[in-house]
This record gives sequence, C-alpha cells and structure tokens, in this order.
Amino acid sequence: MKIGILQTGIVPEDLSPNYGEYPDMFKTFLGEHDFEFKDYSVVNGTSQIQLRNVMAGL
Repeated sequence: MKIGILQTGIVPEDLSPNYGEYPDMFKTFLGEHDFEFKDYSVVNGTSQIQLRNVMAGL
C-alpha cells in the first residue's frame, strides 16, 4: 500500500536529531509493514501534491 505523508510543520531543532522530521516519525510509528511512502513537503510549498497516486494519506 502506498501512503502519502503531508509534512505541514517543522520539528523543533532540539528534537530533530533524535526523531527526524514528521514523515520519519510516521514511518517509524507504522513499522516495517508492506508500505511504500511518498512525502509531500507542503510546509514550505516545495511539493506538488498528487494524492491520487496514493491509497491513504496522513
């Protein structure tokens, strides 16, 4: 299953070395299942969102 992750915020600098960015946290939370992920960095407007290419979104 392909999951789209919308990054709508930036992790505070003191937390990012341990936890990564928000998409990394979701990937860790969802574990090692048979998922494929697509990150969309909408926080800074750099990604074009193509949610029709994914089966679920976070």
